[in-house]
Amino acid sequence: HRIEEPGGEARHFAFQVAEEGDPRQEFMRAARTSLGDRGSIVAYNASFESRVLVETSQVLPEVESWALNATDRFVDLLVPFRSFLYYHPEQMGSASLKRVLPAVANISYDELEIREGEQAGREYLRVMEPGFDPMERARVLRDLEAYCSVDTLGLVAIVDRLSSAT
Repeated sequence: HRIEEPGGEARHFAFQVAEEGDPRQEFMRAARTSLGDRGSIVAYNASFESRVLVETSQVLPEVESWALNATDRFVDLLVPFRSFLYYHPEQMGSASLKRVLPAVANISYDELEIREGEQAGREYLRVMEPGFDPMERARVLRDLEAYCSVDTLGLVAIVDRLSSAT
């Protein structure tokens, strides 16, 4: 999700490669287009996300310097929860996004087919195997889109909640 200006509407952006093969070059082009050259990049566990962005950029030399510069724009929403600057009892002592989102933003993964990141990664790799059933692949890719959308829209909701708490 992307917000162009403070108080603006969150716009959903998505990227998926539905065909076999290495998606990294296409992903990096799409990331550069979606994230642009200015503004904050909000993530949960930003050190992981920025590391993956930089590592992935190495497959496409034309975006390597952009990816390195983008790491300076990351804002880590994990920080206020891990350091207990903000805490809700429903987190039950955890700063994981799966605990924070329901507690802080009333957003849950419970109704989704894919409910966590490791499952998402496994499912993506499974359906991208050569010769995989195209109908099942399409179904899993829709499930992955739903999962990722909850993640990013959840970050928007957390920012809104933290902004209203100050």
